[in-house]
Amino acid sequence: MKKLLGLIAMTGLSLAAISQNNIQYEENGKYGFKNDKGEVVIVAQYDHVGDYWGKITCVKKDGKWGYITKQGDLVTALKYDSADEYYPENDRAWVMSKGKVGFIDGKGKEIVVPKYDKAGSAFAYAGLEYIQNNNKYGLINWNGAEVVSPKYDAVGINPDWRENRIPVQLGKKWGYIDTLGNVKVPFSYDEVSAFELGYAAVKLNGKAGFIDPQGKVVIQPAYDAASDLVQYLSLVRLNGKWGVIDTSGRLLVPIKYEQSNFIVGDEVMIALMENNKWGVVNTKGETVLEVKYDSLFVDRSKLAFKLNDKQGHLKGGQVVWNAENSNSKPIVFTILAVMLLAISLLIIALKRKNKMSQK
Repeated sequence: MKKLLGLIAMTGLSLAAISQNNIQYEENGKYGFKNDKGEVVIVAQYDHVGDYWGKITCVKKDGKWGYITKQGDLVTALKYDSADEYYPENDRAWVMSKGKVGFIDGKGKEIVVPKYDKAGSAFAYAGLEYIQNNNKYGLINWNGAEVVSPKYDAVGINPDWRENRIPVQLGKKWGYIDTLGNVKVPFSYDEVSAFELGYAAVKLNGKAGFIDPQGKVVIQPAYDAASDLVQYLSLVRLNGKWGVIDTSGRLLVPIKYEQSNFIVGDEVMIALMENNKWGVVNTKGETVLEVKYDSLFVDRSKLAFKLNDKQGHLKGGQVVWNAENSNSKPIVFTILAVMLLAISLLIIALKRKNKMSQK
């Protein structure tokens, strides 16, 4: 479980060689664009250029940044100290002027005049970005309206989250707000994680448990560590040993193993280590492989393992030892023998040809 600090700076600029439709080229240390036929569309005149993810891209000249169309027309003046790529999915691009950040749309209009210390992608599914001023964090929507004014000490940021709960820190404690900025879980916890499958791992006084989106404790903080959920299961650690619980708190696997990991292949399973040997259980806690193998790994989405230099895999719930464990050397030697025979025949044929030509 990670403490979510959310300290993310502006997205770095991409200088990939190939953009959509227009292809970057360099001439005498300057950059421009050609079309697919190699014809110059925009003369090389810029110190740096971005990629055309949409209808405009960022360019830099004489120390200042601006945006141009695919035809090379300026959308904004070259006036910014820094500029991010333009992304058409939200019709926005971050810009920086005099140390402050704002954003423009695809026509170059400043939707937010540069006024924040930092800003960047936060929760794309909700149309939200994070903002920072005076070391305090808030949220802004793509229309430029502040959903949450900068007042939190940290915010957990992940553009891929889909559940309507955002971790925020106030003082030394963490809680959760929704995408409208309403506090949904009080600021009670020392550490928090993202909500997944309707639950989130939290830590209080050094112990980990789980809460639901309303803040109700569903598993009391009693473990030293708890993983994020996979198929409603969590790996938990207590006194240096690992086990597995479900979201009701039921213990599926006893807390006695030195290590445990989720294995994600054709199906989800759980690897367990005891006395430096590995075994596997399924998501019901039933034994798939007894604890006796030297190592486990996923090979082509299949669970594979090694024991005493032999390698095998699981097929239909049964242990299958790989044929190369016993037959690999004869096969290799057979292939080499065939190759040598072919080379010998070729040499004989060439000698005969040379003798005939000499006659």
